[in-house]
This record gives sequence, C-alpha cells and structure tokens, in this order.
Amino acid sequence: MGLIINKTICEFLELHAEAIPDEVAVIFDKTEVSYKELNENANRLANMLKNRGLEKEGLVSVLMSRSNLMMQSILGIWKSGGAYIPMDPQYPSQRILEMLEDSGSKILLAESDCITQELRQQYKGCIIELDNCALEFNQQSNENPKEKIDIDSLAYVIYTSGSTGKPKGAMVEHIGMMNHIQAKIEDMNLTESSIVSQNASHCFDISVWQFFAAIAAGGTTIIYPNSL
Repeated sequence: MGLIINKTICEFLELHAEAIPDEVAVIFDKTEVSYKELNENANRLANMLKNRGLEKEGLVSVLMSRSNLMMQSILGIWKSGGAYIPMDPQYPSQRILEMLEDSGSKILLAESDCITQELRQQYKGCIIELDNCALEFNQQSNENPKEKIDIDSLAYVIYTSGSTGKPKGAMVEHIGMMNHIQAKIEDMNLTESSIVSQNASHCFDISVWQFFAAIAAGGTTIIYPNSL
C-alpha cells in the first residue's frame, strides 16, 4: 500500500462512506455502525461543536468510557478542526480539573454519568453531555464539512501519568499520527477485510492506531468496553 499520510483519518472515512456506505466500520457491545452512519454522526457533532464556539485547533476534552460514541466523538472533533484530550472517568475530579485548567480546554465532551458535582461546580467551560442533547445533535447537518483538515494541525494531546511529577501534555499532529497508522497498516497488512481490536486505554497512544488503522484501510474496528 502506498503512503497515505497526505490524507487524514476523516478524509478516509468520507471516502469509505461514499464507496462502501453499508460496510461495518465499528462494532461495540453487539452494536454495528456502518461507514455512512459513523461519518454522518461525526458531521453532526462537528457542526454542533462549531455552533458552541470551537475554533480551529481548539481543545476538546473527552470524558467517557471506550465505545463507538468515543470514536464518533473524536472524529467529530477532528472534523470541526479541533483536537481532543482523552480523560479517564476513573480519574479523581481534581486531576480532571487540573488537566482542564492546564490545557485551557473550553469544552468538555462527556457522558452525563461521568460528570461529578465537583466538575459541574468548578469547571468554567462548556460541558456537553452527549446522552442529554439528542435534539440539538439531530438538528445538525450530516454533510461533510467544506473545510478540510490541515494535516500539520494538532490532532490530540495526551497527558502523562504524573507518577514522576505534575502531568504534562504531549501534543501530536495529524501528520505524525498518520505516519504511525500507515506503519501499522503496512506491518499488519491491513485491508478492507481486516478487523482490529481496540482494547487499550484511550489515554495512551496505542489506542489511536487501534481505533483508526482499520478505518483508514476500510476495515472494521471492534471496541471492547472498559470492563473487559
């Protein structure tokens, strides 16, 4: 397979949504999501985030358990031009608040049961609870954004564990991420018939290629819940 680092994951998703719309992109907990559905839902979220004021390369913190919703959220953030910061619901509220403050993230995208009272009271940014905003979400356009993602722009920020001091955010651009995903596709000979398991914590780099290598190749990602 030739180099793919001239395209982003979202561009590959859009190509597959057009060419193989009904093929399964992701499976989670017996739920199958097609390429068409995944792409359209990511588009709706991207438009919702833009309407909420997200700017280019703006940081969106993602506080939820591993699921197809998390994949959709990351794709929606990218399609909006933003970058994501993964946060584990098991983190103490104080650590989450410190990461939010340190990063300057103005939007917290979450499932409602992951939001503690402490977060509601102390976080000064916008909290979007995806399971409580179906009406707003469904009113958004499902068309692909006209603006393409700059491959040199920021894709995500992953914080260190903080075991040797204050946690620090490591910034990764789309081009570096795509270079790594390309290497995984070639190393594992991934194709349209490939299935990749996603079982690593979303707060570690390994989760990124597990989520998206199969998507870039036109295959299927199976996401395992945090409990497994």
